[in-house]
Amino acid sequence: MAGRRLVSAIHVAVCVVASAMGFVLPETVDAQWVVLHGKNASAARNIPAEPLKALIETARKGAEVKCIAFAPNGGWVVLSGKNSFSARNIPAEALRILSEQQKKGTEFKWMSFSPNGGWALFAGNSSFALDIGEEPFQKLDEIVKKRQHLKSISFAPNGGWVILSDKNNYFAKDIPQELMQKLDDLGVKKPELKTVVFSPNGGWAVLYNKNSVEASPNFPDDILAALKDLQKKGAAFKSISFLATSFVPLSKDDQETRDEVLWRMNRSEVPGLGIALVNNGKLEWARGYGVLRAKGDQPVTEHTRFQAGSISQLVTAVAALRLVQQGTLALDQPLNDKLVSWKVPESEFTREKQPTLRHVLSHSAGFNVPAVALTAKSSFTLLDVLDGKADTPAIGVGFVPGSKVEFSAGGFLVVQQLLVDAAGKPFPELVREQVLGPVGMPESTFEHPLPKEWETAAAVGHLAEQQPLEQRWQDCTPMLAATGLWTTPADLSRFIVALSATHQAKPDAILAPAQYKELFTRQVADMGLGTILTGKGKSLSFAVRGANAGYTCYLIGFPATGQGAVLMTNSDTGERLIKELVESLRLEYGWPEGG
Repeated sequence: MAGRRLVSAIHVAVCVVASAMGFVLPETVDAQWVVLHGKNASAARNIPAEPLKALIETARKGAEVKCIAFAPNGGWVVLSGKNSFSARNIPAEALRILSEQQKKGTEFKWMSFSPNGGWALFAGNSSFALDIGEEPFQKLDEIVKKRQHLKSISFAPNGGWVILSDKNNYFAKDIPQELMQKLDDLGVKKPELKTVVFSPNGGWAVLYNKNSVEASPNFPDDILAALKDLQKKGAAFKSISFLATSFVPLSKDDQETRDEVLWRMNRSEVPGLGIALVNNGKLEWARGYGVLRAKGDQPVTEHTRFQAGSISQLVTAVAALRLVQQGTLALDQPLNDKLVSWKVPESEFTREKQPTLRHVLSHSAGFNVPAVALTAKSSFTLLDVLDGKADTPAIGVGFVPGSKVEFSAGGFLVVQQLLVDAAGKPFPELVREQVLGPVGMPESTFEHPLPKEWETAAAVGHLAEQQPLEQRWQDCTPMLAATGLWTTPADLSRFIVALSATHQAKPDAILAPAQYKELFTRQVADMGLGTILTGKGKSLSFAVRGANAGYTCYLIGFPATGQGAVLMTNSDTGERLIKELVESLRLEYGWPEGG
């Protein structure tokens, strides 16, 4: 029969079978999936550390695992017991409904996510859903009104869907004909249908009765082998869940890997991508994918420059700390003591507490103007922006410094003026002397307009649908400290290496131990100086997302382990691509948990 594939017993070494005793990660990396079976046992391959930990903890408590589901943005949820759940990075409305139903004592049964980020939750005798399409939404409502038992809803990569209810009823739309025929054939035998699952490559499988499976020829072989092994042991199957995006082995630079990355770039409407990887305290590799300009033929290479957006602020923070260790500035001295060309305006909040360099570098000074963007070819000066004579309000303090965190690009323009006044030289020259030169970042600059000789190696910024910016890229004059860095992933990786070296207190480190400690100490909430901090000890990481018009970038570093990465795109739509590739790097290179 077409599409028929019966599962029998066979063992496969790359599969990991987990029970209530815990999990063992596989030695190889490929597809990412989880098979739930029995009360709370699982077979898993290459899933991220956090959902893996949630499954482990649930199993150790002896609770029943009901369901695990992965969202396309990398979020996940585990339903267990009567109405317990663990979740990370799922839609706010889904989290709200889960929390509300948990408080009501409603029993959780099933949750799944659609390819576009929609979701459906079965709890008690009700269903809750958002952004799954009108037809499946109406069908769920109809089933609930008829008081039928909802079992599962599955979404295909092409937008199709299958709902299972009662013992063996199903409703489907836009699924493969072979799958439809298989469900019809099984319906004649009236088995107990468990669930239908779709793999990322478009394959499918039907779980039914205790541990029977029928699957399409293109369903992943490693899962089928795992199921055969479990079948031999008499395990009862519950479900199969795939990560919405499969693993990419980025340590490789073969054609297959490049084709996969380019496919993902095209899906995310990203013309060009640069990546650099830090491992064992050194720049391990850097490479480019795609083109400088959509529909062009000039390739992105490891020497291609991108606009770094807010990553500029971390470099600015290190430049400021260099002046602190040289005695030119002090972290806790009022800004107005050193500002010459401009002063922080007095307000009710500054009368209570004066903002300091520590406050502004940790985005807790109270400054307004969260983002700065000037009209093209404007002639505004930095003082014009500070005084509100440009395209944004005058820079001022709107809450008591140090009381909370509110991101302010305007605050970093105050830092820019402070550094220029203190050092008596232009900002690009100052940062080159204090950071870019000592670190060894020859392909980086804060100069705007971009030097003519660098233009041929610069990535053109793009809006949605790969539409190039009319002026190629944004001239960030005069807001350089906030958004003005032109750089390469390789140069920024050298910056990560330099900061990791300061962790070891080397004599020639870019920062002295005192200033390094300040940089990576939580000042307010999770804000360090110029960066967000996650984890602690060996798991401490610093991360910054940068986004100028036409560019999306990300930097992450683990100073204790000498690991990290930089990903830069020439598109407004690069965030999904970056998240997927960062998760692949996290898995492949074993980044510390919690970072």
